[in-house]
Amino acid sequence: MHKILVLLISIFIFKESVSQLRETDFKNITQQDGLPSNEVYCVFKDSKNYIWIGTDQGVVRCNGNKMEKFELPDNVVFKIKEDGKGRVWFFTHSGRLSYFENEKIFPYKYNTVISTEIKRLLITNAYVTNDDEVLLNSLNIDNYKITASGKIIEQGNRFNNPEAICYIDISKQRGNDLFTQKRDNGFFQYSKMVFSTPFNSKLQIISKQVNGIFKQYGCIRGNANEVYFFGWKYLIKLLPNGEYILKELPQEILSICYDSAGSKLFVGSFQDGVKVYDDHLNLVQENILTKLSVSSITIDDEGGLWFSTLKNGIYYSLKKYQSGNFSNRSFSTDIHRLYNHNDTVLLAADLNGLNKIINKKVIQIEAQKSIRTADLFVDRNNEIYWTIVPEGTVVLNSGKRKHLNDDLFKQVNIVFSGFELLNLKGNVYIDNMYNQLALITGKTALENMTTKIKDAIMVFNGFKVDAMWLRDSNSILLGSINDLSLLYLSKKSVVSLKKSFPAFSNGVTCIRQLPNNLFTIGIRFGGVALMKDTSVIATITEKEGLLDNSIKYLLPDGNRLWVATPKGISAITFTSYNPIAYNIKNFGDNAGLGNQIIYQLIKFKGNVLAATSKGIYEITDVEKLLQEKPIPIPLYITNINSYKGDTSGISSITVPYNYSRVTVKFNAICFNTPKEVQYFYRIVNKDSAWFNIETTELILQDLSSGEYALEFKAVIPKQSRISAIQKLTIHVEGPWWKKNSVMALAVLLIAGVLFLLYKWRIRQIKSKIEKENNMQSKMAELEQTALRSQMNPHFIFNCLTSIQQLIATGNKDEANEYLVKFSRLIRNTLELSARQYIAIIDEVEYIKEYVAMEQLRVADTFEFNFKIDENINTTNIEIPNMMIQPIVENAIRHGIKHLQNKKGKIDVELIKIEDVINCTVTDNGVGRTLKAENKRAIFDTHKSYGMNIVMQRLQGLAGKESAIYFMEIIDLYNNVKEPAGTKVILHLPYKTI
Repeated sequence: MHKILVLLISIFIFKESVSQLRETDFKNITQQDGLPSNEVYCVFKDSKNYIWIGTDQGVVRCNGNKMEKFELPDNVVFKIKEDGKGRVWFFTHSGRLSYFENEKIFPYKYNTVISTEIKRLLITNAYVTNDDEVLLNSLNIDNYKITASGKIIEQGNRFNNPEAICYIDISKQRGNDLFTQKRDNGFFQYSKMVFSTPFNSKLQIISKQVNGIFKQYGCIRGNANEVYFFGWKYLIKLLPNGEYILKELPQEILSICYDSAGSKLFVGSFQDGVKVYDDHLNLVQENILTKLSVSSITIDDEGGLWFSTLKNGIYYSLKKYQSGNFSNRSFSTDIHRLYNHNDTVLLAADLNGLNKIINKKVIQIEAQKSIRTADLFVDRNNEIYWTIVPEGTVVLNSGKRKHLNDDLFKQVNIVFSGFELLNLKGNVYIDNMYNQLALITGKTALENMTTKIKDAIMVFNGFKVDAMWLRDSNSILLGSINDLSLLYLSKKSVVSLKKSFPAFSNGVTCIRQLPNNLFTIGIRFGGVALMKDTSVIATITEKEGLLDNSIKYLLPDGNRLWVATPKGISAITFTSYNPIAYNIKNFGDNAGLGNQIIYQLIKFKGNVLAATSKGIYEITDVEKLLQEKPIPIPLYITNINSYKGDTSGISSITVPYNYSRVTVKFNAICFNTPKEVQYFYRIVNKDSAWFNIETTELILQDLSSGEYALEFKAVIPKQSRISAIQKLTIHVEGPWWKKNSVMALAVLLIAGVLFLLYKWRIRQIKSKIEKENNMQSKMAELEQTALRSQMNPHFIFNCLTSIQQLIATGNKDEANEYLVKFSRLIRNTLELSARQYIAIIDEVEYIKEYVAMEQLRVADTFEFNFKIDENINTTNIEIPNMMIQPIVENAIRHGIKHLQNKKGKIDVELIKIEDVINCTVTDNGVGRTLKAENKRAIFDTHKSYGMNIVMQRLQGLAGKESAIYFMEIIDLYNNVKEPAGTKVILHLPYKTI
């Protein structure tokens, strides 16, 4: 990271120097600020950017806003390290180790083994490997390794060597921090030091007499694989090519820290503060925290420096990136005014006088105690005009002219004035003093500006002006404590502009002009107004991102406007003037500019200089600086009070329905401006708007069941810094009766009840249907019985008619035989008619007896054949009784009876097809289409009741048996389409017995 803000001058010296830190630049953090003790042994930054501070009374973790103290097995913490798993380890001289993980402290499980097996363990450094091995450096003779299983392995330091030798093994690295183990022969003097590093395949050997015990030692890596080692008073830089640089310091070294951004090495010493070295171990700065013992040094992610001391707590400084500081202890830090002369010479005025700075050398031109400077400039004759403001009883020598023996400036003129002089042309100025505004010449100003204005070209009474700017050749903008006015020189008249923009009544502090004739007006408590002609077209305030609404000074810089405020400097870069468009970058507390007064801003050698109450600040590498992306703010969810267990890294939780209050705590890490951090949250699936939180916790109450997708962020608006969004999903369970399992069970119960009701209803319906079916069956049986009863008289009538015919014709013997057969047939009819179904063999015998009786009555008139399918078991299969006989009878009486010159034939065939018995009765009679005149015979008046009864019985059987049983009648024809008989097919149900 490049140099950002630089303290140029606070105390001037007459030689070049580089980056300087003073004790006034540090914030001292002590017990009063939350430290357990002012005896601080180490300060450490972990991978989450927290700062850990180890003391003789415990350890604390700092995020910028607060310090959290943790209780350890041993609260005397000498070293703090982080392993590859993110655990923060605490090492003590007693050997009782512990580590921090998932927001909790855990004691090391082998502490008892350490205390039992290792005597007089004084830990100077430590390292935890990725395999959970613990490496310990001891101040005693041996070093130790504790394996993951708890076995302690001694790594002896002593070895036999004819030369006094110290062997340094640099074998482990985590980041830039290197773990170092030292082995030696136990003597205090070394003639040779041998280094082994992972960045150089060959050993680096330093042959030099080195005296002293390495109570503290260690090393750190630089930018180019160089290694900086310290031990006792010695600071050594080991280069990758095997060369080295060795420097001996006056006091014992306790700590080192390498600033990779600034290429500096900070070295903390015992009772000798901090010294800063460059990459070649040249001393850059000393006398930092003078006479303090600095035990450790670290740099946070914002560039802040942290120094721990053995008696005075912690020192923290924002000003990491400082360079180009000139100092002289006799020079005041309160710089009121600066002037850039041809980009080579810098004039600076403070409470002690006027100074000239050339090539970083300072020369005092004029001494003048307790003088507040209003303006400072050089005219075209190279004469310096130093405009001063009298205060109190200070005796001023206004109008003084002092000739200078200087190759640049002829003389210095001290002018009495209340604010900036406005140069119209040549040496004609607008001056303001004692509520009088005067147009004067340079000579008049020098000779007469004492207690009143004389010989002025113009005098306007009643004006106390704080800011002026030449609008054009005839008009001047005047800013006062309660107005912005326009002075017309030709008319000698003044017009107030606050009616058009009431904010001018807050007071105008500075007026400047941007390109495109756009005037910028600094308002005392109203930000920056942009004015075109006499109309304000835009304002830039805190709402738009300005550091503060109170404007101290404005500096136009091309399309950029630098704005000085009580809280620092804002850089407004305009990207468009029509419409007005811009972006803002702020430099306040984060740059060390917040706690001071900024009097003036100027450009010098391409940089921006600020005259302040604490010296001169310089902003270098302006374009690079303004394009630099802000550092993200680390933000973590640290606690969820409804969740039992660790919350680090957790993304979702589930709470019961009756837990109506959930508290989520979170922390952003910011050290340079912690009070400017703002927190926001939103519930994404409820509302996309962000809501501000005043504290670092969010309380959600009366949560109804459902899912809440929370998002958190931290923002420092005026630095354009923002954190990564932290997400947390809270799932609030529904009541137990709304749980899926309960709902499923309820659905099953309801379904079960409905199923039982359904089954019960089905049984009811079936029972009703069954009753109805039984009733219908009984009715059908009764109907069948009735039909059969109808058939019996019909059959008997037909038979008796036949017997009567035989008797009438005199065939007594035939009539007698017929009567015998008839009586047997009647007996069989009475027996079979009582049964619904009869065996096929019984039906066949019955029909054969009937046909035999009919053949006896009309001898040799027809043939009869009965054919049964071989797949039909005539004894085991039953069919409805007396269904075939009426068909056969109908074939005899209405078919073959009317044949002439032809013998009749009747064929009966039974075939089983699937669930029915097909009975086909075929005759070769006259058919159903015989003309009426041909229907002449004995029985020509007989009606066929039998066929109708059979059809009715089949319909009844179809309804009862839930199947289709019916009768088909097919008319037969010969080749010439003449009637040739009739075929009747009965589809009968059957039963197997």
